[in-house]
Order: sequence, then structure tokens, then C-alpha cells
Amino acid sequence: ATFYERVYHLDPSSYAPVLAVVLPLGGIIGGVGGGWVADGAASTGRRAWMTVGATALSAPFMLASLQAQDATSSFAALLVGFCLSEAWRAPSANMARGCAPPESGASTVSLYLCIRNLVGGLGPLGVALLAQQLDGDLRSAMLLVPAAYVASAALFAAAEAEFSGEQRAAAAALVQVAVPSAADTPSGALSSVELNGGGGGAAAARVTVCSRAAPR
Repeated sequence: ATFYERVYHLDPSSYAPVLAVVLPLGGIIGGVGGGWVADGAASTGRRAWMTVGATALSAPFMLASLQAQDATSSFAALLVGFCLSEAWRAPSANMARGCAPPESGASTVSLYLCIRNLVGGLGPLGVALLAQQLDGDLRSAMLLVPAAYVASAALFAAAEAEFSGEQRAAAAALVQVAVPSAADTPSGALSSVELNGGGGGAAAARVTVCSRAAPR
């Protein structure tokens, strides 16, 4: 709000109604859409499209919103950027739940939400402190926002890689345990082992043993 007053010299009566539409609309589209797309991409292990890709892609739109020549262009870029910047919320919560043991899922997600809100709350404070160091140049200080999204995308990429590696290692260990059991099936039995790296790295091992009488 202060940005549009000081940079574009708008009155609250001009920018407040627009922000009241842009921010909730962007949050809903990004949050719900990000979860829906992530679920669809999970079967191919491409959840990172939402956590890494959308977050990184939001940075240039946020930059365009800050550097736009007029408020209308700024609002338009902000809407697109905010949609993309919110797409990580649902898939990252799902990732946090997937990292947790079954008996501590809720506490793990609550800790994740606590950290997320704490870090998010430091953003406005960081911009205000930076603006003071820049002699009140709020537009330059706000460049911290797209920079933060680029850094977030890099952290998401590292987290996705680590999570995928851990899940695949766990699935491989399950396969090693299950294969000897399949070998003990009666003569003529069909056994198959499938390692599926879906769910954005949440690899799953499935062992199927189909008993069939041996041909005579």
C-alpha cells in the first residue's frame, strides 16, 4: 500500500480496492491451482514445477510490477506474479508431511507453518530497514522481494533433490526386503517389483506376487 502511495502517488481510495481484489484473487488462484497442478504432476515426479518453477517464474513478474511505468501495469504484473508466488504453498506442505514419520505428521506440519510464517513476517521488516539505508528509496528497497523469490526457488530445488533422494533410498531398501520373499513363492508363480518415483520424489516400491499353478 505504501509503495503505491509513494511511487505512483495514488490515494488509498484508488489503490485499496484494486489490492483488495488482486491479492486475494492471486492467492486463491495460486494456492488452489498450485495444489491441483502439483497433484497432477505427482505421478510423473514433477512437483518441482510448482515449488521451484512457479516460484522462480514469479520473480520477473514481481520485478515488472515494481518497475512498471504506471500503476495499471504494476497491478497487472502483480496479479500474475502473486498467482505464481503462491503456487508453492500446498505442494510444500505436502512435502513437509511426507518427510515426517506417521506418528508425528501433524506436529511436523505445524512446525513447518510456524517457520513459514516467521520468515514471511521478516519480509516487510527487511524492506523497511533497507529503505532506511537507501534514504527512503522504497522502490529500490522493494527489489528485495524478487530477489527473495529467486533465493526461495534455489532452496526449493535443493529440498526437492534431497527429498527425492531420501524417498528413493527408502523405496530401494523396501525392494531389497521384498524381493527375497517373492522368491519363495511356489513354482510357476509370477512376481514383479516396481519402483515408482512419483509424488514429486515420494518414491514408492510395490511388490506384486501372483500365484499361478505351474504348467503340467
